Amino acid sequence: MKHTERIELIVSCVACLSAATVGAAAADFDGTWHGRLTCAKLSFTKGTQNVPIEMTVSGTSVSFSRQVYNPDNTAVVGTEQGSGTVSATGAVSLSSSWKGNRSAYTASYSGTLSAKGGTLRGTQNWTLDGKAESRSCSIALRR
Repeated sequence: MKHTERIELIVSCVACLSAATVGAAAADFDGTWHGRLTCAKLSFTKGTQNVPIEMTVSGTSVSFSRQVYNPDNTAVVGTEQGSGTVSATGAVSLSSSWKGNRSAYTASYSGTLSAKGGTLRGTQNWTLDGKAESRSCSIALRR
């Protein structure tokens, strides 16, 4: 085997081992996570929002869903669903959107997972009857 062939082989092996290590580390977060989404009050809502949320991690992919309530927090009007990624170090980045009859929003959340839990923070950008408003949110998660 020539010197350059050996170098190419070594580089390939190192790349494969690095990819395997990243995949293995990210897999530590695999599974279903449960928690609470807490959001600030909007001008058209009765109060703050504090609802259950479920997030699923598979490899480096993340998906989540949670119920969306009416402005009085008395009835479910839909389901927010989102997706994103998780890194080998537990850094999570999510985005979502939801659309109702008179209102809609887009959202982004980010934060970090550890072996047993994590916290994400983000913003929901709402429109109601053509008027825009934003609110901050946090997500507390546990296995």
